[in-house]
Amino acid sequence: MCMGLKQSNPKTYYDNESRRNSNFFFISYSHKDQELVFDALYRLYDASVNYWYDVNLDPGDIWNIRVEKVMRNEHCHGAILFLSENSLISNAVQEEIKVMNDIARKRSFRIIPVIIGFDNAKELILSVATKNDDFYDEGYALFKSITKDGIWYPYHNAIENIIDFSDKDNVKDGFARSFLPDLSFISHNGMRSFLLGQYPFEEDGAPRDVEWIEVRNQGDIYYFISKYCIDFTGEGNIGRVIDTIKQSMVSMPCVKDVALVDEEFLTDNSKAISKSFPTNYADRNRQQLLRLFWVLEGNGKDRQALKLFNSNNCKIDNNIHTDKINAGIRLVLTIDNNKIGATKNA
Repeated sequence: MCMGLKQSNPKTYYDNESRRNSNFFFISYSHKDQELVFDALYRLYDASVNYWYDVNLDPGDIWNIRVEKVMRNEHCHGAILFLSENSLISNAVQEEIKVMNDIARKRSFRIIPVIIGFDNAKELILSVATKNDDFYDEGYALFKSITKDGIWYPYHNAIENIIDFSDKDNVKDGFARSFLPDLSFISHNGMRSFLLGQYPFEEDGAPRDVEWIEVRNQGDIYYFISKYCIDFTGEGNIGRVIDTIKQSMVSMPCVKDVALVDEEFLTDNSKAISKSFPTNYADRNRQQLLRLFWVLEGNGKDRQALKLFNSNNCKIDNNIHTDKINAGIRLVLTIDNNKIGATKNA
């Protein structure tokens, strides 16, 4: 195994601090198969499957000690083992399999063998044995030990099975991205985000989608904040803009609420939002850059009190007459996971 992989490596939810104590799969593979394995990991990430692979090694880590520690973590519910002519003769992979078997003897630990380059295990093993005279000395018995249930998965149909296992073994985070056909998911510094709804104006003659970035979740309720301000207006038009955005989401029963961001939300989630989340957004019709945005004072219960915050998410305490100010509208989207996949009339 190696370290220092390129930035194009698949992302993992294990990178996200909030997922460190979530269940996950360990990924075992030969780096000679990296292209195919990484393609599978991209697809698993898109399906919200949580996994650890050696890109998560830190500088100074001793490979075998760190890897064994990860596999023996109580939250590691199993291993996805990519088997090929390369991995069958890999000393590193063989050592990983020994640890897998030891864990599986002591607790529930699912081992999912994925075959690369062959339609079944017999063809793969015969091919390896033909090219490596010493394979049957130890390698064959070792790899046969992980298939005692007789289940092997050819690469071309393995991903769907792994996604299914992930649901059953609780190694998905509960927010079923793959079951939201109306949401287009993208990435933002390792944080989950998606596109939903459109701005109430057009840019260069075309509508623009609103990007929402996850800030936190409480049970089955997930909170997202708009990456940019939705519009630029005076306080008298805030309600109109919010209603316009809501209308573009009415077909999604999982949308629990869309509301103007309040001061308590910004304060409680300041670490997640940070100063790096941009608030500025300017369409081609705007005459000035956006520097301020509207925030409800307190926790949003007093719908009359409005404050102004700057692009660093800091409150402006100056005595400003808000009735003469145009500022940005930044919204919080709340999603109820229990209603994902429901129909409008459900």
